[in-house]
Amino acid sequence: MVTLHAPLSQRAMYEPAIEPPVTSLTLSVPYISWPITVRPSANGAFVTVSDVFEGIYRTLRAQVTEAEYRSIRSPSDLKRVNGAYEHRYRRIQDSYAAHKERQNGVRRVDFLVRHTRFRGISFADSRGGLVLHLS
Repeated sequence: MVTLHAPLSQRAMYEPAIEPPVTSLTLSVPYISWPITVRPSANGAFVTVSDVFEGIYRTLRAQVTEAEYRSIRSPSDLKRVNGAYEHRYRRIQDSYAAHKERQNGVRRVDFLVRHTRFRGISFADSRGGLVLHLS
């Protein structure tokens, strides 16, 4: 069963991401080895909901480094990451945009394979570690 939620209001997007408000937060993601660090936008004193979404987007849209790509140890994992990369650029309908995206190579989002739907964030432990949940 799919649960649909109403979109967040503009006001909600600029509320603190967590209580009490913080000046930075770090998310761990089960499918990738690097953390996602979120800081307030240029004019912000604390991390907002909008900052979290922007930080996730910015981190996952980054091209992978050679070291990150070489960190894939399993041939089956490498095949899945490369398949996600191909799927991502092939679904772009504009041929020029698809070509440019292909030239830009593998991005961090490709390491998620098909786990790209935001499901929430939770505290991982009593020390305040946060986990990004995807499906």
